[in-house]
Amino acid sequence: MTFKNALKDKFVVGKAIKCVDCTQVFIKESSFSNLYAQKGGALFLQDIGSGKIVDSTFTNNTALQGGAIFIANSNITATDNVFVKNKAQLLN
Repeated sequence: MTFKNALKDKFVVGKAIKCVDCTQVFIKESSFSNLYAQKGGALFLQDIGSGKIVDSTFTNNTALQGGAIFIANSNITATDNVFVKNKAQLLN
């Protein structure tokens, strides 16, 4: 699946995917590019029981926190992913 070219707007978290209090998350062979959000330019994952991000590409995503991905209170494994020119604007 491909997610790309979302303009800045009022989306606060996870421009492509937002998951809060989910039992499981599995993202495979996906592409995320040119996305912007306040937290997690592409993905916002919070309070996830278990999850995997596999063989995916994150390019030129921007957020105040978590340039490409914002993860909080979650058990997530990331394997064989590519990250290129993602940017978090705040350092905390």
